[in-house]
Amino acid sequence: MSDPTAAAAQLPQLTKQESYLAAFEDDDMLPIIANKRPNRTERDRLGLAQDRIAGTAGGSLALHDELGEQLAGMSHQLKLNAMHFSKSLEEEKSILESSQGVLENNLVKTQASKSKLSSVSSKSRSTTWLTIVSLLVVMIAWVWTYLLIRFT
Repeated sequence: MSDPTAAAAQLPQLTKQESYLAAFEDDDMLPIIANKRPNRTERDRLGLAQDRIAGTAGGSLALHDELGEQLAGMSHQLKLNAMHFSKSLEEEKSILESSQGVLENNLVKTQASKSKLSSVSSKSRSTTWLTIVSLLVVMIAWVWTYLLIRFT
């Protein structure tokens, strides 16, 4: 029978990346980090390289287990990232709603300003034409007065 402490000593230690990811598991979010393939020393330590070279059934099982573990890890990371994304969308929803309120308020004020501006513009136009007509009347009266004085 094998000793439990000897079996625990044979387990691989967590890498920096795995420790970093484990720290975020409690927060229900993980950063997006591409999974890296184990280097030659890690494969040798796990005994995967020799099984693949030999082409035995054990190598195929070890490869299957390794790929299964990687797939499970990626699916867990995908789930946590999806939860983090939905949480981010919920936070941005309130920002979008407040922005919508501000934009609607801005639209109402812009429409009110437009109506005031059109009334000022129409008054300005009428004042301009009144001034032009007044000048024409004065010029005609001046010419008429000149002609009246000259020919009488």
